[in-house]
Amino acid sequence: MSGRSNDVEIRPAIPADADGIGRVHVQAWQWAYRGQFPDTFLDTIDLERRTRWWRNTLTGDPAAVVFVAGTGDEIVGYCHIGPSRSEAATVGELHSIYLLEHWTGRGVGRRLMAAALEALRTAGFDEAMLWVLGSNHDTRRFYEAAGWHDDGGRHTYVMRDAVEAAAVRYRIDLATHR
Repeated sequence: MSGRSNDVEIRPAIPADADGIGRVHVQAWQWAYRGQFPDTFLDTIDLERRTRWWRNTLTGDPAAVVFVAGTGDEIVGYCHIGPSRSEAATVGELHSIYLLEHWTGRGVGRRLMAAALEALRTAGFDEAMLWVLGSNHDTRRFYEAAGWHDDGGRHTYVMRDAVEAAAVRYRIDLATHR
């Protein structure tokens, strides 16, 4: 693997990508959230369950749009967008964007973000929102560098084993940020 962003293809996901997306999802959570969630929580994320969820999303959710970043047969990142789950019909949502750790800092995330924002614009959304862990400072800087801003929204996720995580809502005007 050469590790250059130009060697990575960004394309719409297909159902056959579910295994690779599930693997990226689990591995990205395990490195990106280390120190933000208990190790026992991160170390016991169920890859089979994640992969099954992605297979169902890619085959059964017509509103879901997923892009993958890949080199040959390996998926190294993905992003998932769609209509906002909690706001007006004119608002899109970046549900998730993750990379394998050794692919960060190479421009792949920026390329996935650009594909996601263009797809949201093309779908007719005026603005987009996302939720990010308040403690995830590196990711928050990534979003801010892409033109997103903290709009003051706050939420607490409660996950299995009663693990809680404070989240911050970010927003972007799709007409002014290209």
